[in-house]
Amino acid sequence: MALDSDSEETIFRFDVYSGGDDFPSSGQLIDTVYADRFRGSFADLEELYTAARRNALGLDKVIAE
Repeated sequence: MALDSDSEETIFRFDVYSGGDDFPSSGQLIDTVYADRFRGSFADLEELYTAARRNALGLDKVIAE
């Protein structure tokens, strides 16, 4: 998630890498998807970002405890 410096709108960027083991950005970049609220799959990328963030922070485990 980022802010467009010109419009200050939220933009989601989703990068897909192949390989890289524990460091995905060291793998090969396969594709990148951008979306803002006026184009692309904004709602889908927003949901994916939220799910990935929750997983990375271990929020489901924290809530369960």
